[in-house]
Amino acid sequence: MYLSKKIIMKILPVLLLSLSAFIFIGCTSNGKRYAPDKDHEVYYKGDGVDEASAKKLAEFLKAQRYFTENHKATAQIWKTKDTFNVNFVYDKTMVDADRELKFQIFGGQISKDVFGGAPIIIHLCDEEMSIFKTIAVPKPAAEIMNPAQIDKREPDTTGKQRIIDNGGHPE
Repeated sequence: MYLSKKIIMKILPVLLLSLSAFIFIGCTSNGKRYAPDKDHEVYYKGDGVDEASAKKLAEFLKAQRYFTENHKATAQIWKTKDTFNVNFVYDKTMVDADRELKFQIFGGQISKDVFGGAPIIIHLCDEEMSIFKTIAVPKPAAEIMNPAQIDKREPDTTGKQRIIDNGGHPE
């Protein structure tokens, strides 16, 4: 079948536009959505991460009061090799060295309680899931610092440490 140059020139822009839209949508996808309730969501994507992982993270975040009633919160998990990446949508203006440390400790707890001690990296993101801060979590929380030294922390009935603040978010 022979297509004339005129027909190709008419079809080519449509094909390129379609291909560009497909690539854009595929590259910007947050992944599959797990929503335990109307205010909270955990997106998950990639190999080695499934809905059970998202559900376990959501349950942990609720138990730690990161997911609180009437406060919308979004997280995302994905994996590279053996390392879990956990993205939190967070207000960039609220991030300082103290909050970074608290997120590092929080990440250690997530590693231990959600991902069986697997390596983890915390990413703070804007609402479009664009990362603006990466926080490495080198060790489980108890090995980074004595949790009793952190302001606004108290043991729960199981003896584990919880982060407590006015919004349930590490501050």
